[in-house]
Amino acid sequence: MQSLGIAHVSTANHSGLSRRTFLSIAGAALAGPAGAASFQRVRRAKTEIRLGLIGCGMRGSSLLRESQRLDKAGANIRLAALSDAYAPRARRAAAACGSEVATHWKALVERNDLDAIVIATPSHWHASMTRAAIDAGKDVYCETPMALSAAEAREVLTVLRDSDRVVQFGANATSEPQWSVARDLIDGGAIGPVQWCQAYAHVGDAPEQPGPAASIARAELDWDAFRGPVEQPFDPERFRHWRHYWDFSGGVATESFYGTLAALLVATGERYPTRVAAAGGIYACDGRETPDSFVMMAEYAGGARFVMASCLPGRGGAPSAFIRGAEGTLELLGDRVRVTPEGAPAYDVACDARASHLDNWLTCMRTRETPVCGPELAFRAMAAAGLAVEAYRGRKTVIPDAVCLA
Repeated sequence: MQSLGIAHVSTANHSGLSRRTFLSIAGAALAGPAGAASFQRVRRAKTEIRLGLIGCGMRGSSLLRESQRLDKAGANIRLAALSDAYAPRARRAAAACGSEVATHWKALVERNDLDAIVIATPSHWHASMTRAAIDAGKDVYCETPMALSAAEAREVLTVLRDSDRVVQFGANATSEPQWSVARDLIDGGAIGPVQWCQAYAHVGDAPEQPGPAASIARAELDWDAFRGPVEQPFDPERFRHWRHYWDFSGGVATESFYGTLAALLVATGERYPTRVAAAGGIYACDGRETPDSFVMMAEYAGGARFVMASCLPGRGGAPSAFIRGAEGTLELLGDRVRVTPEGAPAYDVACDARASHLDNWLTCMRTRETPVCGPELAFRAMAAAGLAVEAYRGRKTVIPDAVCLA
């Protein structure tokens, strides 16, 4: 197949749950003036961590509320400034948290009084905003997916490997304890070698901006700031439903499957797919380009096969995933993992509570450890999701270049 532009990936032992050794102040200084200055700010931030938020839509608003909850619980953080391409949304968010509004996201990134940037924009901005924030010496929390494509994500990974910044990607499922419990059970031989993983995702259809497209005034929406490098005339419907269009999103694979793919990688220890296939279609008849029905399968060198399908919401208590081994099955049930060995009664293993995904990142900012979904795990998930998009759009099974698997 044609090269994806994904270069060699280190074979160093790494999982989304591993921790880096604590960095000393002297070690941070070796990273250069910008990195050292930001590190010293956060070291002193036993007082306060100051955040900038780019994007105040559904996910941005949720992260805003989560930051306020954590601050009230003693995290000692402040969302000091924010930016959004749609002015009414920026004003509402600023009023909710008392922060300043930046005229443009680049102005936010370049501010010297911020320790970190939270990115909650459409997917086509994730790679360039992450790189800009890293270049400015900021730590980063970026919502899923890592980038718009696997090749683009590989470029981001190269930058992050040369940086000392603490970067978390928003695959929230990786902060759920059930996946690390599953990993311990698999490592302990509870179900034998993993052969098959199956998971589902509900694909919601809520618009990013409520109300009809006609209600979005041109004067209130900075279209250039929204579309970025995409050559597209002003179209408020694309702003409202950006997940429906390939220019802005990878659709179901990157928006809905990504987090669970990352979590399955945590549980199984698999790294990169050796073959990816996908199928689906568009049944909504509303002008969208990305499919509303989607199924993907990824085969891994370790022997596991991941099957992901979009579906309607299941009944309460339904497993979020199954992991089938040669000698038994795991059902991931949120607060517990059910183990069903072959020929033996099932039993449950309880999952202890864990810090939220955002809280994990804030803690790692202070300790300089690797968050649960750092760059390496985020790229492994992006390799599977991005190749699934390529398989669907090309109507073919994709066999990645060998360099993707190293």
